[in-house]
Amino acid sequence: TRRLIEHVATTRRLIEHIATTRRLIAHVATTRRLIAHVATTRRLIEHVATTRRLIEHVATTRRLIEHIATTRRLI
Repeated sequence: TRRLIEHVATTRRLIEHIATTRRLIAHVATTRRLIAHVATTRRLIEHVATTRRLIEHVATTRRLIEHIATTRRLI
């Protein structure tokens, strides 16, 4: 009878360990998704930086067009 009680107790602990392991696996999956989101966010930040440079190029191009127009008027 004592052995049965010990087996039941051991079995319960094993079931708890299995549940804990499942939760850990779920956390690993969540962590992997978070890492993927971080990578995506980094790419978005790079795109923002690229977009800012493009906006600067547009501004520079506008100034060049204005200079060309001014030069034509001078001629």
